[in-house]
Amino acid sequence: MQDNSSAPRALPHGDRPGVFGRGAIDSLPEYAKRHGYSRILLVTGKRSFDSSGAARVVAGLAPIATIDRWSDFEPNPSTDDLACGLSKIAQFNPELVVGIGGGSVLDMAKLVRAFAGTTDLMADLHSYKAGDFSRLPSDQPDLVLLPTTAGSGSEATHFAVVYVGSEKHSVASASLRADYVILDSELSMSASPYQKATSGIDAVCQSMESIWAVASTAESHRFAVEALALLIPALPEWVAGNNDMAERVVAGSHLAGRAIDETKTTGPHAMSYALTKQYGISHGHAVALTFSAFAVAHASAGADKLQGALPPQAHRVSMAALSDAVGLREPSELGDWFRRFCASVNLKLGLHHYGVDSAAYPALAQCVNLERLSNNPIEMSHSDLCEILHRSR
Repeated sequence: MQDNSSAPRALPHGDRPGVFGRGAIDSLPEYAKRHGYSRILLVTGKRSFDSSGAARVVAGLAPIATIDRWSDFEPNPSTDDLACGLSKIAQFNPELVVGIGGGSVLDMAKLVRAFAGTTDLMADLHSYKAGDFSRLPSDQPDLVLLPTTAGSGSEATHFAVVYVGSEKHSVASASLRADYVILDSELSMSASPYQKATSGIDAVCQSMESIWAVASTAESHRFAVEALALLIPALPEWVAGNNDMAERVVAGSHLAGRAIDETKTTGPHAMSYALTKQYGISHGHAVALTFSAFAVAHASAGADKLQGALPPQAHRVSMAALSDAVGLREPSELGDWFRRFCASVNLKLGLHHYGVDSAAYPALAQCVNLERLSNNPIEMSHSDLCEILHRSR
């Protein structure tokens, strides 16, 4: 599969509305015209909108609709940022919201769409978290998502992250799922090698976590295995500058998003948010820093450590399937394999390299909401999490 020979076509698996391929962004004006949108809000990154080449779409949209653009929010969006976005929505009243950027940008586009029309953001946010969608406004704008990085999978999921102070809140709702997705492999080519590596490793971790997750299903397993088959051979070459790998990485990242849309993530992701928020470590890299330690713990866990809802045989089958998916004979090899794979994409592991010393471990472990770990295959106490950090030092 090479970028320079592929025309835009249906998304991988073809069961959701969208288009995939190099130059696919150029189909957005026709999509907007076909649906008769007259006011379109672009939610974008501050710099990636121009550097990725996505800004060219404005010329095609301008004759069709009134366009406004909003990018005034932080990389890890807070409720203050969300409130500003909702103010923009109220003033402009768009019929279509288009998110163009990395994972945080797409999450923000999803959130402003879902909460458009709210009169009490914090009350609605807590209602969403509790699974109560009765307060959901009925007249929401449509949503198109267009990632400029290959890794977050946010365009494929029905959840988003927002910070209330330093606490991460994950919100899940069907209203956070895109009505249409555009995957354009060309847009991720301008990313730096580090950006490609940290985004791509996030997708690898999503896929692997989805396989061992308590909530794993036959469908999520299929998406995850397909994702790894694309990502494992392609990501090192992609990071090294081979743009012929772009479509493989973009497709693999989208499939990883499809997998976690079914299962959600597990321990490595739950641990990552405090590392990103407190130490400024890029999200995918933060996930990777503790992944090996979690993999070792999962591979060696006895039945007494498993979550109550997870039968021991099911866990053994999942770990064996994960090993097979990355070309290993035994689950016990996963930790070392992952460290080697990170080295192949020039991601340095070791918390101490990023200013995280052992004195900070108890507080970092405390930041992880243990309820979020219910999807992790093994139970994790505060002391268990501290041990994970110690092994990741």
